[in-house]
Amino acid sequence: MNFKKNNFIKISCVFFIALLQISCSSDDDSMEQIYLPEIQSLEVGVNHNLTAYIGSDLHIDAEVFAENLIKSIDVSISNENQSWILEKNYPEFSGQRNAHFHKHIDIDSDAAPGIYRFTFTVSDQLGNETAQEMNIELKLIEDEIPPVLNIINSPENGQIFSMGETIQLSGNASDNNSLNKILVALVRNEDNIPDEQVTSENVIVMAEFLDLQGNDFYDFNSEITIGAQTDNAINPKSIEWENGGYYILVVAEDLNGNKTFSNYYNINLNL
Repeated sequence: MNFKKNNFIKISCVFFIALLQISCSSDDDSMEQIYLPEIQSLEVGVNHNLTAYIGSDLHIDAEVFAENLIKSIDVSISNENQSWILEKNYPEFSGQRNAHFHKHIDIDSDAAPGIYRFTFTVSDQLGNETAQEMNIELKLIEDEIPPVLNIINSPENGQIFSMGETIQLSGNASDNNSLNKILVALVRNEDNIPDEQVTSENVIVMAEFLDLQGNDFYDFNSEITIGAQTDNAINPKSIEWENGGYYILVVAEDLNGNKTFSNYYNINLNL
């Protein structure tokens, strides 16, 4: 009887220990499956100065990693009493594990100067979230003087370009306070885009210069080769080249949102 009893106790102990190990292993596995998204090198404002200018935009740059893949990235800016709130959602990063986030958020002219709460949130496909918060300052600049553009090199008026040839334009921009950005655009005549509506999204970008805060003078060079698959935007997009008339337009903008538009530099493509 004692022999059987002792064997029963030994078997029971072994079984209990096995169950305990399985339970611990299961707990460990469960814990290992929780991967929160990561936000690294978050930069808010040029050189992380935590400053934006009303009527201009706010520079944001970050490296994002999500083991369970990104679902969305959200940015919100609000003042203490929630009377002014700006919210942006960026679903275009969905499905990526690693992403370089670089955006410029327009700060409307109806925002009041002061301290605001900035929140940068990354959500993954499993519903996990990681957020970073900080205070930023919105400043008002009293300035109605637009930048000055000086074009030094440009194609001849009506010059014809063929496949494989390179279009070039260079010059400089200056401002009484500070520049903000410069866009050198190749615009198709038939698109009929008003100058005020020209952006890096609706033209072929020859060059794009952002984050110029602190520069009251800037030299720029731009070029693009006919037949290139993508343009030279900060976020490059594919190009569909077509025969016909185009013009080069340079847009310079200062910190207060004042803009200057260059003359048109007309060219023709013979593909």
